[in-house]
Amino acid sequence: MLPGPNPRCNLPQPAMETFGKGLEECFEEILNTLRKLDHFGRSYSPSIFLVYAHDKPNSSDAHVRCVHHLIKWLQKVGAQIFSDRSLLFGVSHRESGNDAVRDILANQICLLPFGNSAGNKEVISRVDKVLLCGSNVLREYYESDPDEVRELFSSFRANGEIHHVHTELAFLQVRCTHASANNHGIIPIALNGDLMEYVPFLEHSNLVIKLQSTTKLPDQHKLFFKVLKQLYIYYGQDIDEFADCYDRVSDRLRRSVNDELESRRLIATEINKAISACNERATAILSELQRRGEPTESHNILEDAITNSLRDLQATDPELDVQRIERSKNPLLKDCYAWVLDDPTLQGWRDGDTSPLLWIKGDPGKGKTMLIIALARELGKSPPGNPRPVAFFFCQNTDPRLNTATSILRGLIWRLATQDAELANIFHKTYQSNSNQLHGPNAIYALFQTLSKMLGVSSRTFTLVDALGECTSGTEREQLLSLIVEHAKSSKTKWLVSSRHDIDIKKVLINEGRMLSLELNEQHISQAVRAFIEQKSNELAKINECSSELNEKVKEELIAKSHSTFLWVALACKRLRKVPSRKALSTLQNYPRAYQISMHG
Repeated sequence: MLPGPNPRCNLPQPAMETFGKGLEECFEEILNTLRKLDHFGRSYSPSIFLVYAHDKPNSSDAHVRCVHHLIKWLQKVGAQIFSDRSLLFGVSHRESGNDAVRDILANQICLLPFGNSAGNKEVISRVDKVLLCGSNVLREYYESDPDEVRELFSSFRANGEIHHVHTELAFLQVRCTHASANNHGIIPIALNGDLMEYVPFLEHSNLVIKLQSTTKLPDQHKLFFKVLKQLYIYYGQDIDEFADCYDRVSDRLRRSVNDELESRRLIATEINKAISACNERATAILSELQRRGEPTESHNILEDAITNSLRDLQATDPELDVQRIERSKNPLLKDCYAWVLDDPTLQGWRDGDTSPLLWIKGDPGKGKTMLIIALARELGKSPPGNPRPVAFFFCQNTDPRLNTATSILRGLIWRLATQDAELANIFHKTYQSNSNQLHGPNAIYALFQTLSKMLGVSSRTFTLVDALGECTSGTEREQLLSLIVEHAKSSKTKWLVSSRHDIDIKKVLINEGRMLSLELNEQHISQAVRAFIEQKSNELAKINECSSELNEKVKEELIAKSHSTFLWVALACKRLRKVPSRKALSTLQNYPRAYQISMHG
């Protein structure tokens, strides 16, 4: 636990002449405070290896400066992080010549899935987590001609050296081959903003953290919080407190704070709020341990055990899935979803004590997924003193990690456990008693039983499942539907399920709870699509340098042919981005209408 809030909050004294300097000061103070939390450098904390491509002549940018920032910041919070050039534990200096090659290899061998991990940091021979930093240089290594790679290796070997990056990538391939599902501990960080699809062993990974801008330091700060949260799952709530603190300070500094003294007071106030919230949470956990008669000194051991149990759950992180969906589709516009917040059916489900099950149904491309993302965000804005947990899962039929009933339950459990320490403890205890049942023919019942226990403690939780029709049809889907319906009847949990007009889903849900049909809200959907068209056409006008007159004609054509379908508008605008402005209107006029092409979504 941290010392109580200090009203002066010992901040650096240099004057903050600009917004950037003020934000840097805030971030540095957050790093100092996080180190005092002592979450990240304990003997059982995960050891971390950072893999990245170095800059090379006549090549693309490797974004090494961003990598060095990450290393420096992780070191500042006390993380056990090293790379091929780090000092090994117990080694006081680096060797040179051939000995240096052996030195580097000794570090790189820690990437293999064999040996000891964290627990005794003096004898670590296998790291727990790997940060793989993607860049255009790393992509070039993968896309190089095999003959070029052989020539590169030969040149290094002739000098008694090894090629660091290729060796590390080979070791990571072995690591993934021997790991189950996403249990390899590799966290991809896309420094150039792509999805790192060129890395073959990350084919089914959902943990691609993208950097928005390599030139803007605030974007690198936000990336750091995301990375930290993935490295230290159990401490997600504490990390979120300080990430939110950073956002609040950023917003205030940008909007209204110009005076140096006022800036320091603002930073001190917000950091002290985060400290208080963390202390209150730690006190509540310790009080609960004492109430159960458990020794409080076992708290640290329990944290580590819970983290291991969550890792074994082999779930995807629904929050990262949401970020991926938002980036692959389009930014969330309030004008596209505001109508549903005022809908009587939605309000009755959200606020009422009856019919805790809501089914949102609609044709493909009508914006169901973005609507559910919006609801997940809005429902998470609980009033002070009355928090309402929100768990969600987004199915996707093309991804085997996101298209089964058991993957839905694993994701919901993960979401709840990483939001609340008490729920994480409940999951851990249940996992200890029946971990062997979480796989195999009884998995769906064992997982739902675990979820039910967690929901029983978490009062009036909102639980959202999007695109249930994309979950593999058959017995498992029928079982899950039945379990959801029965649970909704006997608990205070608010269930929301969205789907197309799937017959098997309709048979079960048509007479259960409430139904919100997008087709019956055509006027609202039409207005939402118009708002979407307004935004997309204005974007196109800037990119293609269209005149105001041409832009208006493009809007009219989009409205006329869209049939109130978001997906069609997105596809049409994607096509228009590739043609010069003089061909925009003719291209759109020749483009099929919404009802003439197959829609998926």
